[in-house]
Amino acid sequence: MSDTGVRTLSTPEGIAKGSALGSYITGTLAETLDSLRRQMVDLGDPAVWDGGAARTYRDQTLPHWTAPGSGVFAKLAQELQTLQQAIAEVNRNTQAAGGNVPR
Repeated sequence: MSDTGVRTLSTPEGIAKGSALGSYITGTLAETLDSLRRQMVDLGDPAVWDGGAARTYRDQTLPHWTAPGSGVFAKLAQELQTLQQAIAEVNRNTQAAGGNVPR
C-alpha cells in the first residue's frame, strides 16, 4: 500500500516502540504462549489430572485450544504474526517516505 499524499511521521520514539513491540511479540509473548500451551497439554494427561471435569477438559477444551492449524493457539500465533508484520511495514514505509522526523 502506498502512503503517497499522506502525512508520514515516525519519531525516534515511534520507531523504537514499534521495534520493541515487534520483538516482544516474537520473543517474550511467543515464549509465554508456548509455555501456557505446554502446561495445558500436561494437564491433559490423565495420570496428572483426572475426573469428570478433567475428562471434559481433555475432550473439549484442550483440543479447542491446541488443535494444530485451527486451535486458539494456532489462530493467535497467526494473528500476532500479522500484527508484527504490520508494525514492521509501517516502520519500513515511514522510513522509506522520509517521515522519520516530525514536520
